[in-house]
Amino acid sequence: MKIAKSSFLGVLALICFHTCGWSQSFRIDSSIADQEGVYVSRWDSVQNRLILYRNLESGGAPAAKIFKSDGSSTSFYPIADLAETWSISVWGVAATPDGGIVAAVIPVYSAPGVKPPKVKSFLLTYDGSGKLIRVWDTNPYRYTSLAVDRLGNVFALGRGDLDEPHPLIVKYSPNGTIEREFLSSAEVPGGDFAVSSASPNGEPDMFVKGDKLFVWLSHSQDLFRFSLGGDLISKTSLASALNALAASTNSGHVSVQCLTTGEHSEIFAQVKLWPKGPPDPTIRTITISIPPDGAKATVLASQSNFTSFLGRTDLGKMIFFEPQPGWKGGTVSEY
Repeated sequence: MKIAKSSFLGVLALICFHTCGWSQSFRIDSSIADQEGVYVSRWDSVQNRLILYRNLESGGAPAAKIFKSDGSSTSFYPIADLAETWSISVWGVAATPDGGIVAAVIPVYSAPGVKPPKVKSFLLTYDGSGKLIRVWDTNPYRYTSLAVDRLGNVFALGRGDLDEPHPLIVKYSPNGTIEREFLSSAEVPGGDFAVSSASPNGEPDMFVKGDKLFVWLSHSQDLFRFSLGGDLISKTSLASALNALAASTNSGHVSVQCLTTGEHSEIFAQVKLWPKGPPDPTIRTITISIPPDGAKATVLASQSNFTSFLGRTDLGKMIFFEPQPGWKGGTVSEY
């Protein structure tokens, strides 16, 4: 599940690219971990917002928070908003143009221990004040990744309780009307299993950059690029570049923690280099770039622990998050 990637492991990479220098930063004063667990981080490059989210078993704590560039935040409480909900899993989030969020959630409506549990699958839309304004029942789909464009259209990636082949991406209008379904499970290795979150290569992801929608399928290590209308523009395999990187660093395999693209379609990623086994148990974290054709990975920086590369702003700045000791807050920095 998405919560498994919780945590902000990775490092404040002291990277200074020749094309950009120090820009700005802002602090997060609210806790990013408490007795309910640690938040997962996501940078929304369309709205330039940091979103934290997590699974919850209590309605008294927020399941998600969104932060502006001044460090102020809005919290969201889906368990309290959905009557008779015992717990909730938050699988994907994206920022909306009005300062709110859309969240793909699976609420549980049965008491702990009841099997099978009674669950539903929703997209929840919150406005910038934290008020729940829309609930979309997404059955038969359960989404794992979301993206929202500048007009508020919602792109949802996930598996459907349907016979294969079936579409893996659904585009919704801001009011919840289905605009288009695309990327057939017949077009990807493994069918709809390709959008499952469990993979040694990392997790699938989807994001909007400019006027394009990017879909990263970690199982097959393929990066798809679509128009915002849902037309396929290109498909790039990163398998060769990542396998060569593993070989050149004497690693067992490479997992992608965060992936985004640049203004010239180049690819930037934070990856973990997993050891082949004893006697070296060290897992290394590095930032890499890959050209648009996926030919070769170039190491930009090696990293220590405790900060994550989150992505890039709409102006091309690299975004990093460094938590404070004790998870009491942190700093979002641009480079």
